[in-house]
Amino acid sequence: MLQRAIGLTAVSIPALLGLERAVLLPATTASAAAGDRLERRVADGESRTRTFALDREMEVTDFRLVFNGEEIDPSMFGGGDMDATTTDSIRLEMTDKVEKGTDDGRQAKFVRTYTTLEGRNELSGGMFEAMGEGGGETDLASDLEGLDVVFTLDRESGEYTAAFPEDSDADTELLEDLEGDLDFAALLPDREVAVDDEWELPLELFVELTEPGGDLKLTPPDDEGAEDVENPLENTDDEPTYDGTFKARLRGFREEDGVRYADVDLEFEISSELEVTDALDPMTQDSPMGEMTITPIEIRVERTAEGKGHFVWNVTRGCVRSVHIEADLTELNYNAVEIDLGGEVMEQSQEITSEGSMTCDLTVE
Repeated sequence: MLQRAIGLTAVSIPALLGLERAVLLPATTASAAAGDRLERRVADGESRTRTFALDREMEVTDFRLVFNGEEIDPSMFGGGDMDATTTDSIRLEMTDKVEKGTDDGRQAKFVRTYTTLEGRNELSGGMFEAMGEGGGETDLASDLEGLDVVFTLDRESGEYTAAFPEDSDADTELLEDLEGDLDFAALLPDREVAVDDEWELPLELFVELTEPGGDLKLTPPDDEGAEDVENPLENTDDEPTYDGTFKARLRGFREEDGVRYADVDLEFEISSELEVTDALDPMTQDSPMGEMTITPIEIRVERTAEGKGHFVWNVTRGCVRSVHIEADLTELNYNAVEIDLGGEVMEQSQEITSEGSMTCDLTVE
Protein backbone atom coordinates (compact mmCIF):
# COMPACT_ATOMS: atom_id res chain seq x y z
CA MET A 1 0.00 0.00 0.00
CA LEU A 2 0.87 3.62 -0.11
CA GLN A 3 2.36 3.71 3.33
CA ARG A 4 2.26 6.61 5.75
CA ALA A 5 5.65 8.06 4.88
CA ILE A 6 7.71 11.11 5.55
CA GLY A 7 11.06 12.23 4.32
CA LEU A 8 14.18 13.96 5.34
CA THR A 9 16.56 16.30 3.48
CA ALA A 10 17.07 14.23 0.32
CA VAL A 11 14.18 11.82 0.90
CA SER A 12 11.73 11.51 -1.96
CA ILE A 13 8.75 13.85 -1.91
CA PRO A 14 6.25 11.07 -2.81
CA ALA A 15 6.99 9.65 0.60
CA LEU A 16 6.00 13.00 2.08
CA LEU A 17 2.52 13.21 0.63
CA GLY A 18 -0.58 11.45 1.59
CA LEU A 19 -4.34 11.19 3.93
CA GLU A 20 -8.72 12.32 3.28
CA ARG A 21 -14.92 15.28 2.53
CA ALA A 22 -17.82 13.10 1.78
CA VAL A 23 -21.10 12.44 0.25
CA LEU A 24 -24.12 10.71 1.76
CA LEU A 25 -26.17 8.13 -0.07
CA PRO A 26 -29.89 8.74 -0.70
CA ALA A 27 -32.04 8.42 2.38
CA THR A 28 -33.53 4.99 3.07
CA THR A 29 -36.89 4.11 4.50
CA ALA A 30 -36.68 3.71 8.23
CA SER A 31 -38.61 0.59 9.27
CA ALA A 32 -36.70 -0.68 12.28
CA ALA A 33 -38.12 -1.90 15.49
CA ALA A 34 -36.48 -0.50 18.60
CA GLY A 35 -33.77 -2.68 20.02
CA ASP A 36 -32.08 -4.03 16.91
CA ARG A 37 -28.56 -5.35 17.37
CA LEU A 38 -26.03 -5.13 14.56
CA GLU A 39 -23.55 -7.99 14.85
CA ARG A 40 -21.21 -10.02 12.71
CA ARG A 41 -21.62 -13.66 11.82
CA VAL A 42 -19.85 -16.10 9.55
CA ALA A 43 -20.74 -19.54 8.22
CA ASP A 44 -18.39 -22.45 7.64
CA GLY A 45 -17.60 -22.66 3.93
CA GLU A 46 -18.71 -19.10 3.24
CA SER A 47 -16.86 -17.01 0.65
CA ARG A 48 -16.43 -13.25 0.84
CA THR A 49 -14.94 -11.13 -1.94
CA ARG A 50 -13.86 -7.62 -1.03
CA THR A 51 -13.08 -4.94 -3.60
CA PHE A 52 -11.52 -1.63 -2.67
CA ALA A 53 -10.82 1.56 -4.62
CA LEU A 54 -8.98 4.64 -3.39
CA ASP A 55 -8.24 7.89 -5.21
CA ARG A 56 -6.27 10.68 -3.58
CA GLU A 57 -4.70 13.94 -4.70
CA MET A 58 -2.39 16.07 -2.56
CA GLU A 59 -0.84 19.43 -3.45
CA VAL A 60 2.02 21.12 -1.62
CA THR A 61 0.71 24.43 -0.29
CA ASP A 62 3.68 25.54 1.80
CA PHE A 63 7.37 24.64 1.87
CA ARG A 64 9.70 26.19 4.48
CA LEU A 65 13.43 25.56 4.59
CA VAL A 66 15.56 26.91 7.45
CA PHE A 67 19.35 26.70 7.50
CA ASN A 68 21.24 27.68 10.66
CA GLY A 69 18.23 29.69 11.81
CA GLU A 70 17.80 31.56 8.50
CA GLU A 71 14.84 30.84 6.25
CA ILE A 72 15.82 30.17 2.65
CA ASP A 73 13.72 30.42 -0.50
CA PRO A 74 13.41 26.74 -1.57
CA SER A 75 13.26 27.74 -5.24
CA MET A 76 16.93 28.74 -5.03
CA PHE A 77 17.75 25.05 -5.21
CA GLY A 78 15.65 24.41 -8.28
CA GLY A 79 15.63 27.71 -10.09
CA GLY A 80 11.89 27.57 -10.70
CA ASP A 81 8.47 26.87 -9.30
CA MET A 82 8.30 24.69 -6.20
CA ASP A 83 4.76 23.46 -6.72
CA ALA A 84 4.11 19.74 -6.39
CA THR A 85 1.11 17.47 -6.81
CA THR A 86 0.88 13.77 -6.06
CA THR A 87 -2.02 11.67 -7.33
CA ASP A 88 -2.51 8.14 -6.07
CA SER A 89 -4.94 5.38 -6.97
CA ILE A 90 -5.23 1.90 -5.47
CA ARG A 91 -7.36 -1.05 -6.64
CA LEU A 92 -7.68 -4.24 -4.58
CA GLU A 93 -9.66 -7.47 -4.77
CA MET A 94 -9.33 -10.19 -2.14
CA THR A 95 -11.47 -13.29 -1.60
CA ASP A 96 -11.71 -15.15 1.71
CA LYS A 97 -12.83 -18.79 1.72
CA VAL A 98 -13.85 -19.62 5.27
CA GLU A 99 -12.95 -23.05 6.55
CA LYS A 100 -14.36 -22.51 10.02
CA GLY A 101 -16.08 -19.74 11.95
CA THR A 102 -16.35 -18.98 15.65
CA ASP A 103 -19.26 -18.42 18.02
CA ASP A 104 -18.56 -14.68 18.13
CA GLY A 105 -18.72 -14.31 14.35
CA ARG A 106 -15.01 -14.27 13.56
CA GLN A 107 -13.33 -16.35 10.90
CA ALA A 108 -11.30 -18.96 12.80
CA LYS A 109 -9.46 -20.14 9.71
CA PHE A 110 -9.69 -19.03 6.13
CA VAL A 111 -7.75 -18.85 2.88
CA ARG A 112 -7.39 -15.42 1.30
CA THR A 113 -6.71 -15.14 -2.43
CA TYR A 114 -5.13 -11.85 -3.46
CA THR A 115 -6.75 -11.53 -6.88
CA THR A 116 -5.89 -7.92 -7.69
CA LEU A 117 -3.32 -5.67 -6.03
CA GLU A 118 -2.42 -2.66 -8.14
CA GLY A 119 -1.94 1.06 -8.01
CA ARG A 120 -0.57 4.11 -9.72
CA ASN A 121 1.34 7.13 -8.49
CA GLU A 122 1.66 10.33 -10.56
CA LEU A 123 4.02 13.19 -9.74
CA SER A 124 3.97 16.66 -11.26
CA GLY A 125 5.47 20.04 -10.41
CA GLY A 126 8.77 21.86 -10.18
CA MET A 127 9.59 20.60 -6.69
CA PHE A 128 10.12 17.07 -7.95
CA GLU A 129 12.44 18.29 -10.68
CA ALA A 130 14.42 20.36 -8.18
CA MET A 131 14.92 17.34 -5.95
CA GLY A 132 15.82 15.02 -8.80
CA GLU A 133 12.53 13.12 -8.73
CA GLY A 134 11.54 13.87 -12.29
CA GLY A 135 7.81 13.25 -12.67
CA GLY A 136 5.35 11.18 -14.63
CA GLU A 137 3.46 8.06 -13.65
CA THR A 138 4.60 4.94 -11.84
CA ASP A 139 2.58 1.74 -11.73
CA LEU A 140 2.52 -0.23 -8.48
CA ALA A 141 2.25 -3.99 -8.16
CA SER A 142 2.63 -6.66 -5.50
CA ASP A 143 4.19 -10.10 -5.52
CA LEU A 144 1.24 -11.18 -3.37
CA GLU A 145 -1.10 -10.88 -6.34
CA GLY A 146 -2.36 -14.30 -7.40
CA LEU A 147 -1.22 -16.00 -4.19
CA ASP A 148 -3.18 -17.74 -1.44
CA VAL A 149 -2.49 -17.04 2.24
CA VAL A 150 -3.88 -19.11 5.12
CA PHE A 151 -4.97 -17.05 8.14
CA THR A 152 -5.53 -18.77 11.48
CA LEU A 153 -7.00 -17.06 14.53
CA ASP A 154 -5.09 -17.31 17.79
CA ARG A 155 -7.96 -17.22 20.29
CA GLU A 156 -5.71 -16.30 23.17
CA SER A 157 -4.21 -13.18 21.57
CA GLY A 158 -7.12 -12.44 19.23
CA GLU A 159 -4.66 -11.97 16.36
CA TYR A 160 -4.26 -13.84 13.09
CA THR A 161 -1.16 -15.70 11.98
CA ALA A 162 -0.46 -15.84 8.26
CA ALA A 163 1.18 -18.68 6.32
CA PHE A 164 1.40 -19.89 2.76
CA PRO A 165 -0.11 -23.29 1.86
CA GLU A 166 2.28 -26.19 2.40
CA ASP A 167 2.94 -26.62 -1.33
CA SER A 168 3.81 -22.93 -1.85
CA ASP A 169 7.36 -21.72 -2.41
CA ALA A 170 6.48 -18.02 -2.09
CA ASP A 171 8.76 -15.68 -0.18
CA THR A 172 7.68 -15.68 3.47
CA GLU A 173 8.70 -12.01 3.80
CA LEU A 174 5.51 -11.23 1.90
CA LEU A 175 3.56 -12.34 4.98
CA GLU A 176 4.95 -9.63 7.24
CA ASP A 177 2.43 -7.10 8.55
CA LEU A 178 -0.58 -8.49 6.70
CA GLU A 179 -3.94 -7.80 8.35
CA GLY A 180 -6.24 -10.81 8.59
CA ASP A 181 -9.41 -9.27 10.03
CA LEU A 182 -11.26 -7.33 7.33
CA ASP A 183 -14.75 -7.59 8.84
CA PHE A 184 -14.56 -4.04 10.28
CA ALA A 185 -16.70 -5.03 13.24
CA ALA A 186 -15.48 -1.89 15.03
CA LEU A 187 -18.09 -0.04 12.96
CA LEU A 188 -20.83 -1.65 15.07
CA PRO A 189 -22.34 -0.34 18.30
CA ASP A 190 -21.91 -2.42 21.45
CA ARG A 191 -25.61 -2.17 22.27
CA GLU A 192 -29.03 -2.46 20.68
CA VAL A 193 -29.87 0.57 18.54
CA ALA A 194 -32.87 2.21 16.91
CA VAL A 195 -33.21 4.68 14.06
CA ASP A 196 -31.31 7.97 14.70
CA ASP A 197 -29.19 6.44 17.46
CA GLU A 198 -25.56 7.58 17.42
CA TRP A 199 -22.37 5.97 18.67
CA GLU A 200 -18.67 6.76 18.78
CA LEU A 201 -16.15 4.87 16.66
CA PRO A 202 -12.45 4.34 17.46
CA LEU A 203 -10.34 6.94 15.67
CA GLU A 204 -7.84 4.28 14.53
CA LEU A 205 -10.62 2.66 12.48
CA PHE A 206 -10.28 5.40 9.88
CA VAL A 207 -6.87 4.09 8.81
CA GLU A 208 -8.13 0.49 8.73
CA LEU A 209 -10.98 1.50 6.42
CA THR A 210 -8.83 3.56 4.07
CA GLU A 211 -5.79 1.24 4.00
CA PRO A 212 -7.30 -2.25 4.34
CA GLY A 213 -5.29 -5.43 4.45
CA GLY A 214 -2.11 -4.20 6.10
CA ASP A 215 1.17 -4.00 4.18
CA LEU A 216 0.30 -5.43 0.77
CA LYS A 217 3.81 -4.79 -0.59
CA LEU A 218 2.68 -2.46 -3.37
CA THR A 219 5.82 -1.14 -5.05
CA PRO A 220 7.03 -0.27 -8.56
CA PRO A 221 7.59 -3.54 -10.50
CA ASP A 222 11.01 -5.00 -9.63
CA ASP A 223 11.45 -1.91 -7.41
CA GLU A 224 12.18 0.08 -10.57
CA GLY A 225 12.17 3.73 -9.67
CA ALA A 226 11.99 3.03 -5.94
CA GLU A 227 14.05 5.26 -3.71
CA ASP A 228 16.90 3.57 -1.88
CA VAL A 229 16.24 5.70 1.18
CA GLU A 230 15.46 4.49 4.67
CA ASN A 231 11.83 5.16 5.52
CA PRO A 232 11.51 5.87 9.25
CA LEU A 233 7.83 4.90 9.26
CA GLU A 234 8.79 1.39 8.20
CA ASN A 235 11.39 1.09 10.94
CA THR A 236 9.44 2.05 14.01
CA ASP A 237 7.00 0.32 16.30
CA ASP A 238 5.66 3.66 17.51
CA GLU A 239 1.98 4.28 16.92
CA PRO A 240 0.38 7.62 16.04
CA THR A 241 -1.54 9.53 18.67
CA TYR A 242 -5.08 10.46 17.63
CA ASP A 243 -7.50 13.23 18.51
CA GLY A 244 -10.93 14.23 17.21
CA THR A 245 -14.29 12.57 16.67
CA PHE A 246 -15.59 9.70 14.55
CA LYS A 247 -19.36 9.23 14.81
CA ALA A 248 -21.93 6.86 13.36
CA ARG A 249 -25.70 7.41 13.13
CA LEU A 250 -28.25 4.74 12.20
CA ARG A 251 -30.30 6.20 9.37
CA GLY A 252 -32.66 3.25 8.94
CA PHE A 253 -33.27 -0.29 7.76
CA ARG A 254 -34.47 -1.66 4.43
CA GLU A 255 -35.03 -4.96 2.72
CA GLU A 256 -34.03 -5.97 -0.79
CA ASP A 257 -34.79 -9.42 -2.20
CA GLY A 258 -35.32 -10.82 1.27
CA VAL A 259 -32.06 -9.40 2.64
CA ARG A 260 -32.16 -6.85 5.46
CA TYR A 261 -29.70 -3.96 5.46
CA ALA A 262 -28.88 -1.18 7.91
CA ASP A 263 -27.82 2.20 6.52
CA VAL A 264 -25.44 4.15 8.75
CA ASP A 265 -24.06 7.65 8.24
CA LEU A 266 -20.49 8.52 9.20
CA GLU A 267 -18.99 11.86 10.19
CA PHE A 268 -15.42 12.48 11.30
CA GLU A 269 -12.80 15.07 12.12
CA ILE A 270 -9.59 13.26 12.99
CA SER A 271 -6.04 14.38 13.56
CA SER A 272 -2.97 12.24 14.14
CA GLU A 273 0.66 12.81 14.99
CA LEU A 274 3.55 10.40 14.67
CA GLU A 275 7.08 11.18 15.78
CA VAL A 276 9.76 8.82 14.49
CA THR A 277 12.98 10.61 15.40
CA ASP A 278 14.37 7.55 17.18
CA ALA A 279 13.73 5.33 14.16
CA LEU A 280 16.65 6.79 12.18
CA ASP A 281 20.31 6.44 13.05
CA PRO A 282 22.91 9.04 12.04
CA MET A 283 23.81 8.64 8.36
CA THR A 284 27.26 9.25 6.86
CA GLN A 285 27.72 9.86 3.15
CA ASP A 286 30.18 11.41 0.74
CA SER A 287 29.56 14.89 -0.65
CA PRO A 288 31.51 17.16 -3.03
CA MET A 289 32.82 18.95 0.08
CA GLY A 290 33.89 15.80 1.91
CA GLU A 291 32.36 13.29 4.29
CA MET A 292 29.05 14.43 5.75
CA THR A 293 27.17 13.00 8.76
CA ILE A 294 23.46 13.72 9.16
CA THR A 295 21.93 13.24 12.60
CA PRO A 296 18.13 13.49 13.05
CA ILE A 297 16.93 16.01 15.63
CA GLU A 298 13.17 15.79 15.12
CA ILE A 299 11.06 13.96 12.55
CA ARG A 300 7.29 13.98 12.72
CA VAL A 301 4.21 13.83 10.52
CA GLU A 302 0.83 15.37 11.36
CA ARG A 303 -2.37 14.58 9.48
CA THR A 304 -6.00 15.69 9.55
CA ALA A 305 -8.99 14.16 7.81
CA GLU A 306 -12.42 15.78 7.83
CA GLY A 307 -15.48 14.49 6.05
CA LYS A 308 -18.52 12.28 5.96
CA GLY A 309 -19.45 8.88 4.62
CA HIS A 310 -21.81 5.97 4.80
CA PHE A 311 -21.73 2.25 5.42
CA VAL A 312 -24.26 -0.49 4.80
CA TRP A 313 -24.40 -3.49 7.13
CA ASN A 314 -25.89 -6.75 5.83
CA VAL A 315 -28.01 -7.63 8.85
CA THR A 316 -29.09 -10.97 7.40
CA ARG A 317 -25.60 -12.13 6.57
CA GLY A 318 -23.87 -10.44 9.48
CA CYS A 319 -21.16 -8.54 7.60
CA VAL A 320 -20.44 -5.17 6.08
CA ARG A 321 -21.91 -4.71 2.58
CA SER A 322 -20.23 -1.44 1.57
CA VAL A 323 -18.35 1.57 2.89
CA HIS A 324 -18.00 4.94 1.18
CA ILE A 325 -15.78 7.74 2.50
CA GLU A 326 -14.82 11.15 1.16
CA ALA A 327 -12.50 13.46 3.06
CA ASP A 328 -10.55 16.68 2.91
CA LEU A 329 -6.96 16.14 3.97
CA THR A 330 -4.03 18.08 5.29
CA GLU A 331 -0.57 16.78 6.06
CA LEU A 332 2.45 18.43 7.63
CA ASN A 333 5.86 16.77 7.41
CA TYR A 334 8.60 18.22 9.56
CA ASN A 335 12.21 17.17 9.87
CA ALA A 336 15.17 18.82 11.53
CA VAL A 337 18.70 17.46 11.21
CA GLU A 338 22.23 18.30 12.31
CA ILE A 339 24.80 18.20 9.52
CA ASP A 340 28.47 17.65 10.39
CA LEU A 341 30.70 18.47 7.44
CA GLY A 342 34.34 17.95 8.33
CA GLY A 343 33.82 19.25 11.86
CA GLU A 344 31.67 22.21 10.82
CA VAL A 345 28.20 21.63 12.34
CA MET A 346 25.06 23.12 10.81
CA GLU A 347 21.33 22.67 11.42
CA GLN A 348 18.66 22.36 8.77
CA SER A 349 14.89 22.04 9.11
CA GLN A 350 12.26 21.45 6.49
CA GLU A 351 8.48 21.79 6.80
CA ILE A 352 6.15 20.73 4.00
CA THR A 353 2.39 21.27 4.18
CA SER A 354 0.08 19.51 1.72
CA GLU A 355 -3.67 19.72 1.20
CA GLY A 356 -5.98 17.57 -0.85
CA SER A 357 -8.87 15.15 -0.88
CA MET A 358 -9.58 11.44 -0.97
CA THR A 359 -12.40 9.08 -1.82
CA CYS A 360 -12.52 5.38 -1.10
CA ASP A 361 -15.07 2.63 -1.61
CA LEU A 362 -15.21 -0.88 -0.19
CA THR A 363 -17.74 -3.51 -1.23
CA VAL A 364 -18.26 -7.08 -0.04
CA GLU A 365 -19.94 -9.79 -2.10
